[in-house]
Amino acid sequence: MDSAADILRIIQARKAAGEPFAIATVVRTVAATAAKATELRQQIDALLASLPNLPAPEVPDGPDESANQEIRRHGEPPRFNFDPLPHEAIGEKLGLMDFARAAKLSGSRFIVLKGALARFERALAQFMLDLHTGEFGYTEISPPLLARLPRQSKQLKHDREKWKPVSQKDHAQSKCSSTNRFNLKRFRSSVSRLAGIARRRSA
Repeated sequence: MDSAADILRIIQARKAAGEPFAIATVVRTVAATAAKATELRQQIDALLASLPNLPAPEVPDGPDESANQEIRRHGEPPRFNFDPLPHEAIGEKLGLMDFARAAKLSGSRFIVLKGALARFERALAQFMLDLHTGEFGYTEISPPLLARLPRQSKQLKHDREKWKPVSQKDHAQSKCSSTNRFNLKRFRSSVSRLAGIARRRSA
């Protein structure tokens, strides 16, 4: 809400209608309206955030996956002369997955990978990095794990109350790679501008 524009609009409307008004009263009215609008917006956002995603219209209603409709099939599913185990049961039997300790560490639906499976996951990440840096022109960057809050983005400063400092220099752990990527580009632009100023002064 643009408070100055709202104040001007109300004043013009009351002047046109010949109604008496006081500037202070108009200002207070606009401020109260803006505060109420902000409160209502927050309530609407909270309500919308609690709503689940709506399924597409063509999705059939049903109690569980048994009501799903098969749209198409590619190939034929393999047939076994034994009852196949789900992947999580195989992983636990091989000692490659640990759901029990993962639940204690992080809660349900998490998993601890061990041995060859943990190595396989790391290999997939390494393959992705090698592919994109080797064939698609990306540059691999390993930034510091900690960020100095005063020099980071506005969003990071806004969230700093939620973070616990990890050193006397007001460091905090970066919550996502976008923070470092943004500031690497911002600092590089600042250095480029300073270099340009130095060149102009020396010319």
